Amino acid sequence: MINRDTYHWIHFYSEQQKLGVGQTAAKLGISESTVRRHLAESGYEGRKAREVPSVLDEFEPIIGKMLSAHPYTSSQIFQRLKENGYSGSYSTLRRHVSQVRPPVKKAFFKLHFAPGEAAQADFGSCGTVRCENTERRLSVFVMELCHSRYLFAEFIPLERGEHFMSCHYRAFLDFGGVPERVIVDYVPGNITWTTANALCLNADGMGRRRSTIRSI
Repeated sequence: MINRDTYHWIHFYSEQQKLGVGQTAAKLGISESTVRRHLAESGYEGRKAREVPSVLDEFEPIIGKMLSAHPYTSSQIFQRLKENGYSGSYSTLRRHVSQVRPPVKKAFFKLHFAPGEAAQADFGSCGTVRCENTERRLSVFVMELCHSRYLFAEFIPLERGEHFMSCHYRAFLDFGGVPERVIVDYVPGNITWTTANALCLNADGMGRRRSTIRSI
């Protein structure tokens, strides 16, 4: 069996250099019959892999049915196949299962919000900043309107109750109103839900909309 380079040299000497079969064979060190055979081919055909029967061939329907019904482990499938006469090794089965297992579909639930229905608020850490002779922690307060994705952010030195309240107030000023509810992930320990909700009720006059703060 010749390689691809030799195949192309055969056609080059014959078609471009106009050499005869014997001359081409002598240049490449191959037989004249090999040159004639490959000149008659329309394209290079490499060595075809020999198909070797697998010990899993007769069990593929069972494997496919199990994987389509439930994400069974290789060990569970191995036990089922042994009950049906499988005599191969576990490692052979495990390799096969990893190749044919259906991809896992990620589950998600998409939320939809009406304009002004809700906002999400949270604190985030921004590392530290140099302040005279010391370093101080820097945080950020973020509030995002769930419908428009409009974002308000304010950098703050601490995550205390007064910052929680003042940042909400300035976010409402920036929005020009108050959403119906605010979904928060974290409320400072010295802020109660009653106090937090009072902030939104007091802002009612500013935005003409009452709001309730809820934890996710």
